[in-house]
Amino acid sequence: MLAAAMMLVSTSAAADDPLARANVLFVEGKKLLDEGRVAEACARLDESYRLAPRGGTLLNLGLCHEREGRLLVARRELRDALAMARRDGRADREPVAREHLAAVEAKLAWIAVTPPSNVAANVEIRVDGAPIAQADWSAVPVEPGRHVVAASAERFRTREVAVTIDAGGRTETVRFEPLEPIGAAPPNAPAPSPSSAPSTSTSAAPLAPSAPHDALPAPRSDTLRTVALAAGIAGVAISAATGAWALERK
Repeated sequence: MLAAAMMLVSTSAAADDPLARANVLFVEGKKLLDEGRVAEACARLDESYRLAPRGGTLLNLGLCHEREGRLLVARRELRDALAMARRDGRADREPVAREHLAAVEAKLAWIAVTPPSNVAANVEIRVDGAPIAQADWSAVPVEPGRHVVAASAERFRTREVAVTIDAGGRTETVRFEPLEPIGAAPPNAPAPSPSSAPSTSTSAAPLAPSAPHDALPAPRSDTLRTVALAAGIAGVAISAATGAWALERK
């Protein structure tokens, strides 16, 4: 009965005091981690560190995320915990942080980026959408799997390279070709063929339709003269006959 009452008092005090609440969450997180309830433990430890950022809490949070398989998160937390242990003179925490940090990094994969030569001074490198500091281009930590590395610069087309790293500890090198300026023609673009090029002439007359296959050939000039002569003779004969008929009638 007394223990229950003390627990109620402790919980009430923790609700008003962030540090007391952080202590309660830390104890709960450690207990849950020992029980194998890793996700719940990490959530408690994360909230405890948010309320009271302390080196011991961060170290245990890194160990928890390592067990959960969140390697990149665990690496960041263990590195920060190691730095805090050195700053605070906690020699008891340094070996733990260093040992687990090495174990996490052995499971990670790495990408070494060589930037485009024509924009190396102002290029931005991103891995899976996250910007990477220039100091880390030579060794970008990633979890095994497929990743997209992008290089972009102002007034240049962004270039992307997809890489797949299957095993932890492996390093994949990504070398970017020079970026293409925006507005430049793509390299090796095929030239338009003469048949597909549009005509620029506006004065060419349309072709005349071809004559039907059964059309009669044009008459020759000598044939025309013969026909005209025959017609003339016939006309004279008709005139003479008409004149004789007229005299007979008289």
